[in-house]
Amino acid sequence: MTNRKERSANHIARYNISVYFLIFRAVCISSVLISGRFLSPGMENKNPPSPTLLLLSTDTPTPVFKLPNRLTPTLPAPELNMLSLSGTINEERGITVPNNTLIDATKWMSKAIRPDQDGKTSKAVQIYGSVNNAGGVENVTWRGGVIVGSIPPSWSWRKTHDFGGAGIFIHNNGPVDLQYIRIHNVEDGIKFREAPEYSNTGTWKIRDCYFTAIRDDAVEDDRFEPGTVQDCLFDGVYVFISEQDENVDSNTPIGLDEDNTIYINRVYTRLYGTNGTDGPGKWFKLLGNVSHHKLAISDSVFAIGSQPRLGWADEIIPREVSWLGNNNFILWLGVPGTYGGPKPEGVTFLEGRAAQEKWISVRNKWLTDHGLPSQNFIADFNPHAAPVMRIPDGF
Repeated sequence: MTNRKERSANHIARYNISVYFLIFRAVCISSVLISGRFLSPGMENKNPPSPTLLLLSTDTPTPVFKLPNRLTPTLPAPELNMLSLSGTINEERGITVPNNTLIDATKWMSKAIRPDQDGKTSKAVQIYGSVNNAGGVENVTWRGGVIVGSIPPSWSWRKTHDFGGAGIFIHNNGPVDLQYIRIHNVEDGIKFREAPEYSNTGTWKIRDCYFTAIRDDAVEDDRFEPGTVQDCLFDGVYVFISEQDENVDSNTPIGLDEDNTIYINRVYTRLYGTNGTDGPGKWFKLLGNVSHHKLAISDSVFAIGSQPRLGWADEIIPREVSWLGNNNFILWLGVPGTYGGPKPEGVTFLEGRAAQEKWISVRNKWLTDHGLPSQNFIADFNPHAAPVMRIPDGF
């Protein structure tokens, strides 16, 4: 009888302890949730505070915990900051942001890139990080905006190159994403710089962007970062993509743990002599006695309409290029029978009317798919004559 009472008492004691433990755990969880609610105002709000308009490098981005679907970056970011730009500016803008920031430039335009009587303004935007001592930033998305340069079309490639600069110059030590940008008449379109240099940590993505009259490199990747170009239109550029040894020295341009490929998917690129009487450059400028990234190309079109500035011998397809699938094209828009460039195996080559119709077709489909009117320019497709159009804010 005594043993039965003891077993019953022990059972009741264990039951009470279990109940007390469950109550204690519930209180702890409730405390965490309540404290989190007060520590992170806006996290539970259905309508987060409107982002502040911020243009100066000293501005502090507004914390944002819920974004409209169309503004949600593709990068994995645990929480986001919002930096909103608006209006038209005429001077270079330096922007310093923390990691995990969305820069909304859908209502912003830069006309900063131009010769100036007091010197030169050759960059529209430089983006730095506020955490890394070297100024690098990661998990940053730039969305929208128009950058229009005023470099005289008569300038030679050499004069334009010496002028230098870029539409967007971003210093990164992790992934960055650039979306829905319109860039016209600048030296380099977008420049990536790892910070620290050759740290083999930076990656990038460019998508749904529209470039015309680029005087040198549309995508300048001379610090050897892996990346992706997707769903973009380069309608009249000197060079599509550059990855050249400028100062690699003893550094390792591509790290052992780094992706060794740049992915190019649904990209439409037309080379043009954008600098005075100089001819166009090349689609792929991979230079230097170092390892370069492989270029994996799919569903893309590459066009050219005149002899390159440095001759047909310079218009080569590097060994790093691989053509995936059977939907890639090279188009000769010049006089039929005078093309002297490469015709890689597995890539469809067109010239004459078929080439012109193909280019007009893919260009206009890209424009209308992005909410812009289709265009048929003058016969030589002069990109300087292309009207500058903003990709719609709500696209």
